[in-house]
Amino acid sequence: MKGGRYEIKKILIFCILIFFIIFISEASAEIKNVLENDGTDWWKIGYVGGFITGAMVAKWEFSICVYRLESEVDKEICNEGLNRIDITGITVGQIRDGVNAFYNDFSNRRIKIVDAIYIVKMRIKGEDPELIDSQIRYLKMQPIDKEIINKSSKKYVAFRKKRGRNPTYKEIKNGDFSFENLLRSGIFIDASNNFHLLVSYGTYK
Repeated sequence: MKGGRYEIKKILIFCILIFFIIFISEASAEIKNVLENDGTDWWKIGYVGGFITGAMVAKWEFSICVYRLESEVDKEICNEGLNRIDITGITVGQIRDGVNAFYNDFSNRRIKIVDAIYIVKMRIKGEDPELIDSQIRYLKMQPIDKEIINKSSKKYVAFRKKRGRNPTYKEIKNGDFSFENLLRSGIFIDASNNFHLLVSYGTYK
């Protein structure tokens, strides 16, 4: 399942990158890698228009990939990816205002625009505030050294092997399992003990 998750993430990022490059050219003739743009490159309406168009086409292309998968587990993961890039019902103005508000907090300026728009979408859709805060904290940690990710992931896997389950929300709050280790592993457990994957679409160096 883990391998399938990363393969699908690669497909998703590839789709987003290709179609952003195609459609976002309207925003600037001096565009750099769209996955590297952050709060200092925020282009207001021109960028958002390109983003929405690109995301719509990427969603269409990505949905085709679902039907090529044989594993039900992979299809489920793929559909989760589709839901992440689905911006149906969200207007250019909503994204513009949301990103403006997001970057008003100077501590968010290093977060890439593609990730900032994802955060705005989460807020518009009324996602769990703790999940949104964790997603932002995860993005502020980027780039996370591979050795640190491996160490954190090993602790998470060891816990699962020992207990036969994920750490619970209460155990995390009580400090029985490190919240920071979960974040570094790209994982969030909500108050109902549901498992969420944290994502980073931007390129961080």
